[in-house]
Amino acid sequence: MREYKTRVRAEIEATIDRADFEPLEPAAIRIDVTDSFRRKLGECRRLSVADCDAEAPVEYEIRIACRLFEDGHEDRWRDTVRHEVAHAFVLETVGSDVDPHGPEWKTAARRAGADPVARCEDEDLVDSAYVLACPNGCFERGYVK
Repeated sequence: MREYKTRVRAEIEATIDRADFEPLEPAAIRIDVTDSFRRKLGECRRLSVADCDAEAPVEYEIRIACRLFEDGHEDRWRDTVRHEVAHAFVLETVGSDVDPHGPEWKTAARRAGADPVARCEDEDLVDSAYVLACPNGCFERGYVK
């Protein structure tokens, strides 16, 4: 897991730099790579004062599903990290009173280099509420909404 966190930290730093997410500091983001997610690929949340360490400037937590690293597809975990960094940027600059996947986030996601879509894709589509499939059998994607 430590290796995964190191990779996520590097991607967060690269994304903030590439997208010029100026007020967002990589040091302000706590990282958790978890195997507890069943439907989610990632999550970003602003930490409350009680969640923060008084000595560290942590303001956000980005959690990434461990299974993203186990499938051998670099693009999936990188896109998820970029997606979550875009959420942190919107929380930092606009606040929480906007649609989580609304126009502000979509603009930020594009700047971050993420596909601006909210989704849950798995090989096992049992958890998915909806399935989008190519009629020619090219792909299947499970979506929560």
